[in-house]
Amino acid sequence: PLLGPEWPNLVGGGRLAEWRHNVLSTPAWFDAVMDFDPGPGPLAALNIPTLLVYGANTQPEYRELTLAVADALPPTDLVEVPDAGHGVPVDNPDAFNALLLEFLERIGVAGSS
Repeated sequence: PLLGPEWPNLVGGGRLAEWRHNVLSTPAWFDAVMDFDPGPGPLAALNIPTLLVYGANTQPEYRELTLAVADALPPTDLVEVPDAGHGVPVDNPDAFNALLLEFLERIGVAGSS
Protein backbone atom coordinates (compact mmCIF):
# COMPACT_ATOMS: atom_id res chain seq x y z
CA PRO A 1 0.00 0.00 0.00
CA LEU A 2 1.15 3.49 -0.82
CA LEU A 3 0.77 4.84 2.69
CA GLY A 4 1.38 1.70 4.73
CA PRO A 5 3.06 1.44 8.13
CA GLU A 6 6.50 1.87 6.55
CA TRP A 7 5.65 5.37 5.25
CA PRO A 8 7.37 7.38 8.06
CA ASN A 9 10.64 5.51 7.42
CA LEU A 10 10.57 6.25 3.69
CA VAL A 11 10.64 10.04 3.97
CA GLY A 12 13.73 10.24 6.19
CA GLY A 13 17.36 10.43 5.14
CA GLY A 14 16.94 12.93 2.33
CA ARG A 15 14.28 10.94 0.52
CA LEU A 16 11.78 13.79 0.77
CA ALA A 17 14.15 16.15 -1.07
CA GLU A 18 14.73 13.45 -3.68
CA TRP A 19 10.99 13.03 -4.18
CA ARG A 20 10.52 16.79 -4.53
CA HIS A 21 13.12 16.76 -7.31
CA ASN A 22 11.34 13.80 -8.91
CA VAL A 23 8.02 15.65 -8.85
CA LEU A 24 9.64 18.55 -10.70
CA SER A 25 11.16 16.23 -13.30
CA THR A 26 8.08 14.02 -13.74
CA PRO A 27 6.62 15.84 -16.79
CA ALA A 28 9.85 15.37 -18.78
CA TRP A 29 10.13 11.76 -17.64
CA PHE A 30 6.52 11.05 -18.59
CA ASP A 31 7.06 12.53 -22.07
CA ALA A 32 10.14 10.34 -22.56
CA VAL A 33 8.31 7.20 -21.45
CA MET A 34 5.33 7.88 -23.68
CA ASP A 35 7.65 8.48 -26.66
CA PHE A 36 9.69 5.33 -26.00
CA ASP A 37 9.38 2.77 -28.77
CA PRO A 38 10.45 -0.66 -27.50
CA GLY A 39 9.99 -2.19 -30.93
CA PRO A 40 12.69 -4.02 -32.86
CA GLY A 41 16.02 -2.35 -32.37
CA PRO A 42 18.46 -2.27 -29.48
CA LEU A 43 16.25 -4.37 -27.19
CA ALA A 44 15.73 -7.06 -29.82
CA ALA A 45 19.50 -7.40 -30.21
CA LEU A 46 19.92 -8.43 -26.56
CA ASN A 47 20.18 -12.12 -25.87
CA ILE A 48 20.09 -12.27 -22.09
CA PRO A 49 17.69 -13.89 -19.64
CA THR A 50 15.23 -11.24 -18.55
CA LEU A 51 12.55 -11.19 -15.88
CA LEU A 52 9.87 -8.55 -16.26
CA VAL A 53 7.26 -8.22 -13.55
CA TYR A 54 4.26 -5.96 -13.29
CA GLY A 55 1.49 -5.70 -10.76
CA ALA A 56 -2.01 -6.89 -11.53
CA ASN A 57 -3.23 -3.47 -10.35
CA THR A 58 -0.69 -1.37 -12.24
CA GLN A 59 -1.80 1.49 -14.44
CA PRO A 60 -2.74 0.40 -17.99
CA GLU A 61 -0.04 2.52 -19.66
CA TYR A 62 2.70 0.86 -17.57
CA ARG A 63 1.27 -2.59 -18.30
CA GLU A 64 1.24 -1.83 -22.04
CA LEU A 65 4.84 -0.60 -21.92
CA THR A 66 5.92 -3.72 -20.00
CA LEU A 67 4.21 -6.00 -22.53
CA ALA A 68 5.84 -4.13 -25.42
CA VAL A 69 9.29 -4.45 -23.83
CA ALA A 70 8.66 -8.17 -23.27
CA ASP A 71 7.79 -8.58 -26.95
CA ALA A 72 11.01 -6.81 -27.97
CA LEU A 73 13.26 -8.94 -25.73
CA PRO A 74 13.57 -12.47 -27.12
CA PRO A 75 14.17 -14.55 -23.94
CA THR A 76 11.79 -12.95 -21.47
CA ASP A 77 9.91 -14.24 -18.45
CA LEU A 78 6.87 -12.01 -18.03
CA VAL A 79 4.97 -12.33 -14.76
CA GLU A 80 1.91 -10.51 -13.48
CA VAL A 81 2.07 -10.29 -9.69
CA PRO A 82 -1.23 -10.33 -7.78
CA ASP A 83 -1.97 -7.81 -5.04
CA ALA A 84 0.49 -5.29 -6.48
CA GLY A 85 0.45 -2.06 -8.43
CA HIS A 86 3.35 -0.37 -10.21
CA GLY A 87 5.68 -0.86 -7.22
CA VAL A 88 5.68 -4.65 -7.12
CA PRO A 89 8.65 -5.04 -4.71
CA VAL A 90 6.94 -2.71 -2.23
CA ASP A 91 3.35 -3.86 -2.73
CA ASN A 92 4.00 -7.60 -2.67
CA PRO A 93 7.61 -8.19 -1.55
CA ASP A 94 7.12 -11.87 -0.75
CA ALA A 95 5.89 -12.69 -4.26
CA PHE A 96 8.54 -10.49 -5.88
CA ASN A 97 11.40 -11.99 -3.86
CA ALA A 98 10.22 -15.54 -4.60
CA LEU A 99 10.01 -14.79 -8.34
CA LEU A 100 13.42 -13.15 -8.41
CA LEU A 101 15.11 -15.92 -6.44
CA GLU A 102 13.57 -18.64 -8.62
CA PHE A 103 14.63 -16.77 -11.77
CA LEU A 104 18.21 -16.26 -10.54
CA GLU A 105 18.48 -19.91 -9.53
CA ARG A 106 17.11 -21.08 -12.88
CA ILE A 107 19.63 -19.03 -14.87
CA GLY A 108 22.47 -20.14 -12.60
CA VAL A 109 23.22 -16.82 -10.90
CA ALA A 110 22.11 -17.82 -7.41
CA GLY A 111 22.19 -21.22 -5.76
CA SER A 112 19.56 -22.60 -3.47
CA SER A 113 20.36 -22.25 0.21
